[in-house]
Amino acid sequence: MTEFKYLRPLIEVLDQAMSGAIQRTEEEIWADSADRRDFGTFHDRSPKRHYRITSLRDSINEGYSWKDVLAETEEYRREYNRTPERYPALPLTEPPPFRRVIDPKTGRIASTFIQGRKARLRTGELSERRDLRGRTTATTLTGGEARDRATILSGEPTSTKGRESERGKRNITRNTAIVMLGLILSKLIGQLREILVIPTFGEGRFSEAFVQGFLLPDLIYQLLIGGSIQAAIIPWLSGALRKGEERKGWRALSIFITFAGLITFTAVVLGEILAGSLMSMIAHPEAVAYATGVARMLFPQVIFMMLAALSMGILNAHQRFTATAFAPALYNLGVVLSIALLGGPSATGLNMAALGVTLSALGYFLWQAAIARHELRYFRPSLDWRDPGFRSLLAIALPTLISASIPQVNTIVINAFMKVFPEGTPAFHRNAVVTWHLPWGIFAVAVSKVMLPQLSELDAVGDDRRSSILLSDSLRRALYLTIPSGLFFFAARFDVAQGIFQWGKVSDNAIKSIAVILSFYCFAIITHTVVNLMNNAFYAANLTKVPLIAGLASLLITGIGGYILTQHTAMGPSSLSFSFLMSSFALMLILLSAYKHYFPQRRPRNLSVFLLKAGGSAAVSAVILYLFGLLTPLLSPMSKLVQLIWLALRFVLAALVYILLTNRLDLPESRNLMKKLRMQRD
Repeated sequence: MTEFKYLRPLIEVLDQAMSGAIQRTEEEIWADSADRRDFGTFHDRSPKRHYRITSLRDSINEGYSWKDVLAETEEYRREYNRTPERYPALPLTEPPPFRRVIDPKTGRIASTFIQGRKARLRTGELSERRDLRGRTTATTLTGGEARDRATILSGEPTSTKGRESERGKRNITRNTAIVMLGLILSKLIGQLREILVIPTFGEGRFSEAFVQGFLLPDLIYQLLIGGSIQAAIIPWLSGALRKGEERKGWRALSIFITFAGLITFTAVVLGEILAGSLMSMIAHPEAVAYATGVARMLFPQVIFMMLAALSMGILNAHQRFTATAFAPALYNLGVVLSIALLGGPSATGLNMAALGVTLSALGYFLWQAAIARHELRYFRPSLDWRDPGFRSLLAIALPTLISASIPQVNTIVINAFMKVFPEGTPAFHRNAVVTWHLPWGIFAVAVSKVMLPQLSELDAVGDDRRSSILLSDSLRRALYLTIPSGLFFFAARFDVAQGIFQWGKVSDNAIKSIAVILSFYCFAIITHTVVNLMNNAFYAANLTKVPLIAGLASLLITGIGGYILTQHTAMGPSSLSFSFLMSSFALMLILLSAYKHYFPQRRPRNLSVFLLKAGGSAAVSAVILYLFGLLTPLLSPMSKLVQLIWLALRFVLAALVYILLTNRLDLPESRNLMKKLRMQRD
């Protein structure tokens, strides 16, 4: 039986006063009273029922007597029932045909009907008084409320909460699957792009120049706009949608986008001028001129990528994940075609390939803008820097812009240490990085991308319990996939590098270099999964200073560790990945501790047992993968196709062992996976 902790006394009084019934049991009252129908079917979108619940809750919070509550309720019943045909059930995106206001003279709640759709949309704000849990009254049933059905009964669930919670989980799973599918396609095509670099440009200065030519444009993108998408724009717009204040949210967002565009254009112009001086600090002397030409060709793409990312972020804030899931794959396809058709081991080949990449970014933006044209309808260019909303958004975004650029600064720092290693090391390092990004970018990024707008909405209404559940489920869902990925890649790192990158004239020494660098990055797949989700958890709470401070600490660890390991040890290129792993592990611990400190009620729960079960199962599966790898010399020589099939069979076998072990250990994530497999088989 659903309990309404704060409403039960009021419901009994209402029932007796309105129906004249004698005292009955709670079950009898709820079985045949009008109030049972009103409250129990709140989910059917009726504005009348929305009003009834908010009215009762506000009345209780204001401390009204039963007489005042009954009088107000009866007045509403008479007025509503007099013209029922004029107030049909409204779509979830519109406010109900009334608003809640406080009479300034008497201090009492007043009920005001608003006739006409435009008037309702214009004045659909409710009281800003706090409810029993400290939350403000929701303005309207927005799309997020429709999906999550967050209760507004002051802490107690509605009769449909169990079903709606399951529906919300199914939506999260479906959205995650869609995003994951798009990321898989994008990563596979992106991996093909990396595979083509060495065969197209060679193992020397030209491939090094092509890889390092991306560093400065990528840094400008991350520094000026990249981080604000996840940390500021999506939570800001999601919160505005949740509160029914989309126009108000868009005013601040329009000012932010206008300033970001102007600053980005200025930075691109300065980058074109200073590219040579900046690139001489990173690249080998023999590759500086070539890398400078590539960078100058790529700087204009920063503008197009910024506009495309803004469009994608706005679509994600509206939780239109399907519309954005496959666009990056199209961009990567354009890059692949540019390298394959225009690239070559010469300065002309480098510049033509870079030009093709920039044109691909232009097409990427036009595609995203066409999809988001409806969501962009409230955008109005403005430079009103005094706007309070813009200042609030800027205060959230600025720390994030810096913290989001830290990974790119990390990459530049690591590239600066590569001068002590043989020519071609930057390209080998790049190959190792994109390899560990393959599972991490598919699983961890997909889960966090779906989690962020949902967690932002829960933060907007102050629902700590559901925030903790969502964050915990997201961490387990992502780690269930990335823990075995990291251990599997480590157990077969040489075979993975050989299978992905050894095409054409790529030498065995190049493959060994990639595998050595990849070794420590395999464990970063696990630690950086936690880092990514915890960063987004802070972004959802609009607390962006913590990721900034933690990121600066990790950058310091990378710099000090990289200097010591490259200059005073014989680890070779693997020192680069080891220093990154140390900084990633430290960053993970800092973020977890800080989140527990700032949000003790929202902290992730029930992870220790999960990590033991998932980690143990993944370790056993990785050992099996390694043992089967010892049979590879017995099957040599193998064609490339047979080599890939053998590698895939070993990974499939290890994955099946992992799934069976975790299912045996009763992990919910494994049970859900097995259930879906059985459903598809049936």
